[in-house]
Amino acid sequence: MSRKGVKQFGFQGGPWLSVPGIGGVFDVGTTVPAAASVGYAPGAIFIDIDASAGSQLWVNEGSATNSSFVRIPTASNASGTNGTFTNLTATNLALSGTQTMAGNSNIAFSATNGSRIATNNTQLMSFWGGTPVVQPAFTGELVGLNGNAATNINATNMNSNGNVGSTNYTFNDLVKDLKTAGIIKS
Repeated sequence: MSRKGVKQFGFQGGPWLSVPGIGGVFDVGTTVPAAASVGYAPGAIFIDIDASAGSQLWVNEGSATNSSFVRIPTASNASGTNGTFTNLTATNLALSGTQTMAGNSNIAFSATNGSRIATNNTQLMSFWGGTPVVQPAFTGELVGLNGNAATNINATNMNSNGNVGSTNYTFNDLVKDLKTAGIIKS
C-alpha cells in the first residue's frame, strides 16, 4: 500500500495524519478539536489520551471547513443526549428523562416468545399522564357502585373471577383499577 503524499504532524499541532485533497483523518491529543476547526476530513478520528473511560474516541461529523467532533460511546458505557437510533438492539437498556417517539413509529414485539412491559407488579407505571402506580389489585370496592337491588344487581352479587384464578372482582374494582392505571379517564 502506497503512503505517498500522506503527511504526519506533531502532537496537537494539527491532524497527525493527513491525506492531500482530503484533510486530516487521524489525530491524538489531550484536547478534542474545537467546533468549527478547519482541516479535519468528515469521519476523521480523534483519540483523547487524557479523557476518562468512555470519552476517549471522537469522530468528525462536520466538514473539512467546519468540524464537529462527536464522542463515540463504548459498548459498555453508551450514553448520550438527543441521539437518533434506527433498528436499535440492546440488552438492559436504561433510559432516563422523557423519550419521544416520532409520528408513525411503532413498538414491535417478538411473535415467538412475547415481551413484557414491567416485569413485576411493584414497578410503577401509568398511561396518558396519570400518576405512576404499582399494578392495581383492589378487591371489594363498593363505593361508587350503582347497583339496583330491585333487578337483583347489587354490591353483593356483582363480582366475578373472570373464570381465571381465584380472585373475585366487582365491577367497581375493575373501573377503579383501570382509572388508577390511567387506562380510562378518572
